[in-house]
Amino acid sequence: MTISDKINILLLFATAIGVLAAFRQLYISNKQKRADLILQLYNQFTSDIDMQDIYYRIEYGQFEYVENTFHMSSDEKKLDKLIGLFSNIGQLYQMGIIKEADLNFIKYEFQVIYETKAVQEYFNTLDDWFQQRKISHLKFKPFREIGQKIVKDNYQP
Repeated sequence: MTISDKINILLLFATAIGVLAAFRQLYISNKQKRADLILQLYNQFTSDIDMQDIYYRIEYGQFEYVENTFHMSSDEKKLDKLIGLFSNIGQLYQMGIIKEADLNFIKYEFQVIYETKAVQEYFNTLDDWFQQRKISHLKFKPFREIGQKIVKDNYQP
């Protein structure tokens, strides 16, 4: 083996290490961007007065869905805003932009909202309304799917 061969092997080895370091840095950068995104969305949730108002009422069992007074109310707007944000987070998860580990940051809030009977009653009304209008998709579908997954994954028999 000549000196030239040894130099080529060392250069090949150094290139391989460089490629691995670049992939590692890309992985770390991607993880940081996902963390920044979920933190930004969480901050949007915690800094919005409307979402906080309706969320805490849901969390402490003070939110009720009464069909004949709910629609066109400020509560409907607040709830739509809250579930819309969580639905966007669910969509990002379904698209693979954020990972399941990223959802850990906000799983509790997802589950609290999803499991609330009044929220499910609202969904039933929305589903009936969409069906009457012959609209085939579900409103807030990503939220519902991820909420259901979180509840299922957190179930301890």
